[in-house]
Order: sequence, then C-alpha cells, then structure tokens
Amino acid sequence: MKKTTILFNLLLILPMVIFAAEYRYSGPNFDEFNGSYSSADRVTGSFTTASLLPDSMVHQDITALVTSYQFTDGKQTFTEANSSMLTFAIGTDSRGNPATWAITLWETPITSTFGGSVNVIETFFTTGESGFPQEFGWQDGVCGNTAANVCISAASNGTNSGSFNAFTPNQAQGSWQGGRPQLVPTLSWYSLLVLLLCMVSFAYFRLNKYKQ
Repeated sequence: MKKTTILFNLLLILPMVIFAAEYRYSGPNFDEFNGSYSSADRVTGSFTTASLLPDSMVHQDITALVTSYQFTDGKQTFTEANSSMLTFAIGTDSRGNPATWAITLWETPITSTFGGSVNVIETFFTTGESGFPQEFGWQDGVCGNTAANVCISAASNGTNSGSFNAFTPNQAQGSWQGGRPQLVPTLSWYSLLVLLLCMVSFAYFRLNKYKQ
C-alpha cells in the first residue's frame, strides 16, 4: 500500500514538470566607458522560454514567451524581479539559435518624473541599415519623456555608463553560446510540494521497514 502511494505521488509530479529552453549570451567588451565602468565590462546573460524557439523565426517580439531572464553589464544585474522588458525581440537561424536580437531592460520601479533617474541594460543586433552590434549599460540614465505618468525614453548623461558601438555589420558582435539550447526542468510550487510529500512518504516507509 505504501509503495503504491509513493508511486501515485511520483506520477502526479510528471505532468507538472515544465521544460524551459535556456539561451545564453556573451557580448563584446565595452569600448567606451566612464565612471565605474571599464573595458573589462560587457553585457552577458541568459533567458528562458517554455519551449524551444522555432528554426528560422523572423525577427519578432517574444516578450510573452520569456519565462525568466538575467542580464548584467558588469556593474548591475537585472532579472524579472527588479526590471522590466521594454524590448525583447529575437530572430533565429536554421538551428533555432538567436541570430538577430533587440533586448532593452530598465530597472524598476520606472521613474514617472521628467529628468528622473533611469538604469538600463541593452543589447541589439539586427539586419538591414541598422544591423550594427550595440551594447549599453547605464547607471546614469535621465528620463527625457513621459506618458501616462511613466518614463518612455531616456539617455545616458555620460557620467557612469559603458557601451560598445560597431561601425560595420557583424563587427565583433556578441554570441549566443552552447549551440541548441539545453532543456532545463523546472517545477511549479505545487509540484515541489508533491515532491516533498513523496520524500516524506518514502522516509516513513523506510523507517517502518527497518522497525520490522
């Protein structure tokens, strides 16, 4: 009976396991910097989606598909817990790896005041006339425009930031490492609770077995 209960609990977990595809990014070192930033700093990070992005996907907004992310510019680190995705667009190659991208993250809460402080991490590489790799990390952003009591545009004031700007397409652009992304199993809180119940049941069964 106890073995049946343990097996039943394990079967409850299996349908609730969510597989996330992880994409890891490494950008070029900043070639312009001031304040606390230096040439050793750059944009790196990763994001996950609930499933693999399609092969040869045209460049498009995937904000709704992103389940988690973490990006750093060497001085600040943004995740879904402390920042907002202003832009998160990706295009993929024939193997499903990011080939074009535009990612802009703003630290939250976002100021509602014109001239207010804005911290930013940004990386993008797209095709066409704007197809130049660019990387930015600001801790000195200033809000330049607001709408509905929220800042909608900002610019660095040049006192504490780093950037990389290429002047020819494909020049030292960042890369997405690891080939086809690995599937990373994740569990919901409810699944973790069921897993805990399984462990308790197993421990109880083993204890009773030894007593016998």
